Amino acid sequence: MTTATLFDVASVPRQVIATVVLLLAQDGALSLDDPAGARLPRLPGWAEGTHLEHLLHRTGGVPDCTALLTARGHALSGGTTQDDALNTLTSLERPPAPPGSGFACSDSDCVLLAPVGPGLATSPTTETPVPSSGGAGATLARWKTPRRGVDVHGTIHVVSRAERLPPAATEDDLHAVVRDESALRPGVDVLAGNLGLDTGELRRLPNGSLPVYADEHLVLKLFPPVHAAAAPVEAGVLTAVAGRLPVPTPVVRAAGAHDGWRYVLMDRLAGVDLSSVWKDLPRDERRRLAARAGALSRALHQIAPPTIEDWWPQDWPAFLADQRATAVERHHRWGLPQPWLSQVDAFLDQVPLTTRPEVLLHTEVMPANLLATQGASGRWFLSGLCDFEPAMRGSHEYELVAVAVFMAEGDPAVLREGLIAYGFETEQLDDDLSRRLLAWTLLHRFGNAAAFFDLLPAPPRPTLEALATSWFSTASASDRAG
Repeated sequence: MTTATLFDVASVPRQVIATVVLLLAQDGALSLDDPAGARLPRLPGWAEGTHLEHLLHRTGGVPDCTALLTARGHALSGGTTQDDALNTLTSLERPPAPPGSGFACSDSDCVLLAPVGPGLATSPTTETPVPSSGGAGATLARWKTPRRGVDVHGTIHVVSRAERLPPAATEDDLHAVVRDESALRPGVDVLAGNLGLDTGELRRLPNGSLPVYADEHLVLKLFPPVHAAAAPVEAGVLTAVAGRLPVPTPVVRAAGAHDGWRYVLMDRLAGVDLSSVWKDLPRDERRRLAARAGALSRALHQIAPPTIEDWWPQDWPAFLADQRATAVERHHRWGLPQPWLSQVDAFLDQVPLTTRPEVLLHTEVMPANLLATQGASGRWFLSGLCDFEPAMRGSHEYELVAVAVFMAEGDPAVLREGLIAYGFETEQLDDDLSRRLLAWTLLHRFGNAAAFFDLLPAPPRPTLEALATSWFSTASASDRAG
């Protein structure tokens, strides 16, 4: 007995094939309502009434191909192929029973299901016998699956627990493993191999709260179970904005589930994180790039939000009401001291905010999520916008908090450039807008005002009115001189 010895695996492929079909259905690559004939055009007309769900439940009404093969003189103990079985089934004028009329333990259902995935070969492109030990990592079959314009190779493995992504159903679970490559990397390598990536070229990116890996051309972003709902938002919004913004965004190449985690595989954009050079840029460069960010935000808000199932928050006014009701508790938890904390409720009561119309929000258009390249002249240019998982539908001014805090950093000239490029008229750049920007900051899900004191200029007086002017003034130099 050697590692090349073939074994009769009996009904084991049934579970494997059913799992593959269900995962493809979960990813939207096929539907269980698809007729078998639509996935295997070589089948005769009767297959149009036999759906994939019939085959999964063994209610397809198709006679057992093993009996048909034996009747035609095929020796099942050696040399008979899947093509032989399919050829036998395609010769049937009609099944003896209509689909859905009854259950029958037939190998034909399994044979017909095996090649149904989009772009799957009619048989695996390669097969590796399972070693006699049945050891972890043994390859059962390998298919070549073109999806979304690229070739993605899926390999079904028998993997050990150590080769799986770790559980992360709570924030505490995630905190325990998110920076632990010894816990993450074995499972990442299995997933990357399934997606056709060279794991030797894959590197963990240092920034971000979620595990993100990349090679020279692609980025693999992982979403633990506790944040699984963010994955379809990232994939859905990226698909909606592709080619429609003044800067590139990653093209989605694949998305799905693995070991309870979600993932999105996307293109890697050119450039470096703008945050890595922002502090060293002269003021005129900051003003110019803030204007680009303002125009980018405006273009994003003109794109209709895509339809994404269970996209949070479902109700924008209700979200704002909850943020308002919990503002003091939230900022106390984040460490906002007195006398600021005691002023929050009254300040928010006095600043009117509009909730309509709702637009597509990135929510964090800022240097950490912007990519930039340097031209021959030494000037920097925006080359991409990434990290769409916090995207929401809501009020347009909510978007401007990140530009105001992380790009303007209290510089009225930089903020002014960004707002004018967004579309504000000069007369709209007034104290009321400064107050609204502070109110949106206090309501923003990432608006940690206590932390912003280390980034933004201190006010002359300990009041939120003074804070709004110090942080979000848009006055021109002539205004300030007057």
